[in-house]
Amino acid sequence: VINCMWYAPGTVISNYVKTDFEKINLNAIVNLSVNTTYSLKRQHDIQIGMLYEQRRRSFYSLNANTLWPLMPQLVNTHIGKFDKNSAVLSYDSEGLFTDTVTYSRNINTQSQGVFDKNVRAIVPVGNGYYSGGGHFIDIHSIDPSAFTLDMFSADELWNNGNTYVSYAGYDHTGKRLKRQRGLGDFLQNTNERLVNAYTPSYAAIWFQDKFVLEKIKIRAGVRIERFDANQLTLRDEYSLYPVKTVAETDLLAGVAVSHPTTISPDAAVYVDDVNSPTKVVGYRTGSKWYSQAGEELSSGASLASAANAGKIQPYLVDPQGQEVSQESFKDYSPEILILPRLSFSFPMNSTSMFYAYYDKFAQRPSYGQSFAPISSYYFLEANAGGVVANPNLKAAKRTDYQFGYKQTLGLASILNIRVGYAQIKDDINLV
Repeated sequence: VINCMWYAPGTVISNYVKTDFEKINLNAIVNLSVNTTYSLKRQHDIQIGMLYEQRRRSFYSLNANTLWPLMPQLVNTHIGKFDKNSAVLSYDSEGLFTDTVTYSRNINTQSQGVFDKNVRAIVPVGNGYYSGGGHFIDIHSIDPSAFTLDMFSADELWNNGNTYVSYAGYDHTGKRLKRQRGLGDFLQNTNERLVNAYTPSYAAIWFQDKFVLEKIKIRAGVRIERFDANQLTLRDEYSLYPVKTVAETDLLAGVAVSHPTTISPDAAVYVDDVNSPTKVVGYRTGSKWYSQAGEELSSGASLASAANAGKIQPYLVDPQGQEVSQESFKDYSPEILILPRLSFSFPMNSTSMFYAYYDKFAQRPSYGQSFAPISSYYFLEANAGGVVANPNLKAAKRTDYQFGYKQTLGLASILNIRVGYAQIKDDINLV
């Protein structure tokens, strides 16, 4: 790339990217004016509303340039070395040894890849060469137009996380998924590795009344919101694999374990060695860490230093089965928020007014902040040092308080004194 602006002449540009964004939005608002006494001082301006929103965001990208060096690596891999026990001596018609020994190849059909099988179905007669019963095909002699993307399996394109493809809401060939799939369609279906699109849903209803009470103008209302990210989240955000709890840890290396009485039975247990634990070095409840004696710690650093190799060592249910599975995940728990708001203004006289309001509102997490498809966990090792979104994010909540005083100064000036306070919880920019 020249000056980060132009590709050099002759550069082959064949990478492919597509994204798809859909939104269904249903909105209804009813405004009512209730005035039984026909007096503006007794009128109620009422608003009732509802909102439903369903989003779908999917993407597909393919590093097509790198497919050409990948293809030779995927063929002939099931044809092994010569089997030294299969020697066949060659003799002439007179029964004399001709100094020629023939060996058979070790061929493991179980290790033959999907791409290799599909290529062999289209290779012309005479392609490549034969050796020891194995047919070594020459992929470079095949017409490039004969290759199609569906000749690869998804696993071959994911390449253990050093991926040639990335997608959600599409399959590995770029076809759009018509429905949501289960976790097993990724974990067990190695030929397709289907990944769902990001499909959060949001709903809200609200009620608001505006009226006058003894010269005080009041606006009061409440909004009820529900947000569902519609995706899987980790059961334990600190571990990809199930960790034993205090209630499940009575013995360790054949010795009875005595836990501090201040530690919850549901607390996760941390040990000195994940494979051969001999002692407990600490505990964790949610995001709170505790020492072996049950004292709360600021972090889990001391638990790591007390373990072998200076690394954190959870007491895993199955230390030998460290594979991402169904047990590692749970469904996102929808969040329901009740957001009240109240404001009022009170005229002191014809030139001054006191006002105040209280308001609570929420901001939903965005796609980039919260979408973490199953592939980001399954191939996590290949993303060492990278960032993974948090699929369990909840809405950021903000509460505002404000008080003010307005005073007109002549015909062209107004004095406005205002004091406010805001409280923010679950700030997505911080956590």
